[in-house]
Amino acid sequence: MKIIMIIGLPGSGKSVASRLLEKKGIPAYNSSHIIKEEVAKRGLELTVESEEHIARQLRKEHGKDAPARFLADSIEKEKSDIICIEGFRNIEEAEYIKRFGEIFLVEVRAPKNVRHERLIRRAGPRDPKDQKSAEWRDGMEIERGLGRLMETEKYTKFVINNDGSLQNLEKRLDEVMEKIKQT
Repeated sequence: MKIIMIIGLPGSGKSVASRLLEKKGIPAYNSSHIIKEEVAKRGLELTVESEEHIARQLRKEHGKDAPARFLADSIEKEKSDIICIEGFRNIEEAEYIKRFGEIFLVEVRAPKNVRHERLIRRAGPRDPKDQKSAEWRDGMEIERGLGRLMETEKYTKFVINNDGSLQNLEKRLDEVMEKIKQT
């Protein structure tokens, strides 16, 4: 199985890329949903802070690869020869998942000002309301291990610069997927 791991900082376009792959028939999983479900189970309001608290707690209780462990059953049952996982934030998660197939990191990038603007405009319950909280969220993601995952050379990696239109992102993603399918 080929495992497309979509990574990137908040607001870079990971979810959009994942949805584009899903529309093309590639099963997509999102590790953030595990955290959100746990927040709901515990009766907490869904905020960036509650998500961060639960994410840390799950990793403390189950290991740094906790989200990967929670996804393992679904991935193991998957019949497709290619899947997409969005939202992993550290190398330990990737290391756990590699038992199911070959990992291809696809890092979606966008300039900081573009990412922060997107997050503030999105105005969801978890989204930063201002530049300062957007900076804080970046820092939390990097601290959690995303920085190390983005820098690793352990896996085949592709970088997509998402600083333009949706059509540009889709075109770049299609080009990357062609290369992955040829391996």
